[in-house]
Amino acid sequence: RTALSRMVPDYMLPSHFIQLQQMPLTPNGKVDRKKLPEPGVGEAVEGYVAPANEMEQLLADLWSEALDVEKVGAEDNFFTLGGHSLKAMMLTAKIRQQLHKEVTIKTLFERPTVRELAACLQTEEADGGS
Repeated sequence: RTALSRMVPDYMLPSHFIQLQQMPLTPNGKVDRKKLPEPGVGEAVEGYVAPANEMEQLLADLWSEALDVEKVGAEDNFFTLGGHSLKAMMLTAKIRQQLHKEVTIKTLFERPTVRELAACLQTEEADGGS
């Protein structure tokens, strides 16, 4: 993951990595996709870090709902937990509706963790934005 993150942006990193002894192949020598193991959707790569304040908790709850993940921590990455552009659009709509904050999809790609996005929204509040 670390080596790949030097070559591509975070949102292009695969959500899951599964190490296999060998790729399952069809009789034609192609990858047999039906025999590939299912990744564990919604599992954080790093350990859980609890939200530190009310904004982080509110965002974590919204992410949990949007991503259908039971527990979202402050350092969890939206895209690592299975987020993609369509879920990002749904999340920004939920943030607008419930928190009365405008978050662009670009902002979510630039600040993909709960903590980073919360800090961004709290900075806007301090600067007089909404």
